[in-house]
Amino acid sequence: EPAKAALRKYVESGRSDSLVARLAAIRALGHLRDESAVPLLTRLLQENTAKAPVQPAKSHEFGWAAMPDHLAGAAAEALGWIGTPDAEQCLLDAFEKLAEFWYYTFRTADHEWLMGCHSSIPHYRILEALDAIGSRKAAGLTAKLLESVPIDPDRGLLFENDAYEVLVSKVITRNGRARAVVETCLAALGDPEAKAVAGLATAVTASP
Repeated sequence: EPAKAALRKYVESGRSDSLVARLAAIRALGHLRDESAVPLLTRLLQENTAKAPVQPAKSHEFGWAAMPDHLAGAAAEALGWIGTPDAEQCLLDAFEKLAEFWYYTFRTADHEWLMGCHSSIPHYRILEALDAIGSRKAAGLTAKLLESVPIDPDRGLLFENDAYEVLVSKVITRNGRARAVVETCLAALGDPEAKAVAGLATAVTASP
């Protein structure tokens, strides 16, 4: 308990002398399964995923604007390790409010030509945490999950090797929406026997 209190105090102080130390402290709250830290971690996640003007000291491509993404990612990891119903709900609420994934990949240092090709840290870490918890409350996020899958037609990766796509698939399947997604994809591809599910047609064809 003293360790949890000390870690919460350090994280709440907002000290930025060492990002590595701050990230370690946030993750430690998760490893200690500090339920008292859920409000603090939720606030960190919300504040660091909110859209804000990107004004790095130097080129964003060198990572000068990436700190919020890493803080949000660590907070999501910690909430996943804590794994209580409150922590799960915070993760679900946070994912619902996320901006387009390419906003975060650009901020994390991606070139503007490539920012739609890679998964974002906040999206990935929240999804990873929900998968670890085994959440069955994410059915309402299906469209947003599909829209968060990176688009890069020239990379030719196998589905099984794409960690983000695998996570999206696992969460969608666990929440009973896999058939609806497949049916909608087939309809989008022109299968006359397939019927698109309302609300998913736009999501499965969304592209940055």
